[in-house]
Amino acid sequence: MKRNVLAAIALPCLISGCIPASSLHAQQKTSSGTSSSSQDISNPDAPQRSNDGPGAAPTAARSETTESISVVTAAPVAQSDDALTTNIFRDQIQSTAGAYSDIPRFLQTLPGVMFDTDARNTYLVNGGNPLENLYVVDGVEIPNINHISTANTSGGFVSMIDTDDISSVKFHKMLYGPEYSGALSSVLEIKTRDVEELGLHGDVSIGYAGADLVLMRPLGRQGSTVTEFRKSIVNYVTNDIGIDGVPKYWSALSKNIFGLTSHDVLSVLYLTGNDSLAITPNLKDSEDPGFVNTAYTGNRFTLGTTWEHRFSDLTIQRAQIAFSRVRSTSLQTNAITGDSLVDSDTFVDQPATFRYDLSRIGTRWNLQAGASGEVHGINYQIQQPNGFPSPYSRSATPVNPTNIHRVLSPLDAATYGELTYHTPNGFQFSAGGRAQRFGLNQAETYNPRASLRSPSFKGAFLYGGAATYSQLPPIPTMLGAAGNQMLKPISVTQTQIGLIKRTSGDARIGISIYRKLYHDYPVSTQFASLSQADIVDTFGLPFLYLPMISAGSGVASGVEFEFASNPALRAFIQANLASQHVDHKALDGISRPANFDMPILGNIVAGLRLTPNQRLTTRFGYHTGTPYTPYLFKESINQARSIYDLSQINTQRGSDYARLDLRYEVDLSLHRRPFEVYVGLDNVLDRHNYYQYAFIPHCPQCRGPYELTQQGFLVEGGATHRF
Repeated sequence: MKRNVLAAIALPCLISGCIPASSLHAQQKTSSGTSSSSQDISNPDAPQRSNDGPGAAPTAARSETTESISVVTAAPVAQSDDALTTNIFRDQIQSTAGAYSDIPRFLQTLPGVMFDTDARNTYLVNGGNPLENLYVVDGVEIPNINHISTANTSGGFVSMIDTDDISSVKFHKMLYGPEYSGALSSVLEIKTRDVEELGLHGDVSIGYAGADLVLMRPLGRQGSTVTEFRKSIVNYVTNDIGIDGVPKYWSALSKNIFGLTSHDVLSVLYLTGNDSLAITPNLKDSEDPGFVNTAYTGNRFTLGTTWEHRFSDLTIQRAQIAFSRVRSTSLQTNAITGDSLVDSDTFVDQPATFRYDLSRIGTRWNLQAGASGEVHGINYQIQQPNGFPSPYSRSATPVNPTNIHRVLSPLDAATYGELTYHTPNGFQFSAGGRAQRFGLNQAETYNPRASLRSPSFKGAFLYGGAATYSQLPPIPTMLGAAGNQMLKPISVTQTQIGLIKRTSGDARIGISIYRKLYHDYPVSTQFASLSQADIVDTFGLPFLYLPMISAGSGVASGVEFEFASNPALRAFIQANLASQHVDHKALDGISRPANFDMPILGNIVAGLRLTPNQRLTTRFGYHTGTPYTPYLFKESINQARSIYDLSQINTQRGSDYARLDLRYEVDLSLHRRPFEVYVGLDNVLDRHNYYQYAFIPHCPQCRGPYELTQQGFLVEGGATHRF
């Protein structure tokens, strides 16, 4: 068996671009498809620069028709954390080494954003758990935008949204506003593309993440439609990407905007996707650590309709109705014992949401307020009839036999508001909060926030603030064991201070210090030293339905530094370095490093425009090894199963991670339209980066735990034709 048991992609890239400020009025665009230049909203003193992205150069010839179209688009909303938000272009993601047109993987290169495996696009923000991230697409909250994903995480194998279908991305990772629900660590806002040309046009592309088709066209003079279809292709060339299986998936996205009147806009968003993964360990391979056959299927969709009424350019109200459906199934059998049932899990959640927002932009005061209600339709079935010997117990007796079927319709409700004041001398102060009631456990929370930003002086400004956020534990945790339904919402209090400076050459320098305090964190009642922050990833392993209590706590603190030269230059470099520490306490009250404690994180991204039509980009990523809990090896050998040493939870640490990626791109022309071709070299140095240790019960020659490594050297490529 290959040592590289995890395939997929760690991401390079380019960060901190500028987003075109959308007009409050109908936009005037020509069929050349080129948007006007704009300022970086993260610094109002920044000079204007091109919207073409990092190291940009003229693309292949396009039509010279100058007939304009007028398509009404949704108006932007001023947000109190705009100065802190990372704003990203579509071109920044697509032009970077190893990005595979996958937004979440791109985020793994930002300051303080961690990842623990090349196999998935899961990202962890400022020491947070991977389940603490929220996705918003065109103003609609999406349960999860990723394929091959469970309810225990916000990540997956690859996103359902290809970057050919996006306009820009805003990444909020600290001190974000109270309008967002269920996000302890970050909010990812994705804006899909607006129609820019007359007639039917679009893109077709192919790459490691799949084949993608995007179609766009105006609908009359006051409407537009954009549709994307994406399908996996790796499954056609291999049946194993290094995990004893290969994911299969397809997805579709459609955005339709209609200008009802000069003051009213109606938008409809539809996102859907199907995926599956079959993992079949090779029992004849003594170095294959698996013994559980896993069959996973998933289906998810969201339909959201938003009505926007503009009382004026400065006062806007929005009413939104959205319906989502998330369904996942997993069937796990023991390949050693004749495929006897280990676990069967079927999860369905159908949230229906209504939301109303009102925003007002004034000379000195900005106001945003709103309310939301959400009815869930939960249908959760678990069959683990024989229980399973716990890897946390020395006893071989199976524990937690489970046969659960829960049908629930809890109602969540929230109100929120925020007021921002701009002083005459340039200070900005914001204060607000969110009050929420969770129907699943009848819990109520109130989360205040406040922030302060100084005036800009010679391109530099200071900022700081504090905020609290609340989020329920994952539903499988709450419904998978008797009594867990009354677990409290997890809460976190964030504090952050920092400095951002823009130089005369449009380079960006930033430094920030943060601290996050977690309360009411789920911890095991059976094993006093075990917190949910210490439990290993259960995807592809038997689920562990543990009785838990909201008695844990945690601290994540760190400092981040970033530098980014002007990405529009012929040669550019962007770098970030973070030092952080993440500790959690279980029922015994002892502080231990969490699974996602990585003391040092760093990225260097550089690019060079070789010729007007050729570009070379590279990324080097580094982080200190992830902590792990050693096995009780003699007991594991005697019982032929994994048994962790709970007296040493996360006392050991794997070797450091380092990876170098390269990407070469050439812009050509096909029928006077852009045709882009690229080739990528991932993990150029073919480092065997540590992932985790595994115990292999049927490996007599193994003298200790077997080290699983991450993706090795990989050559990949793709092409995009814009028509």
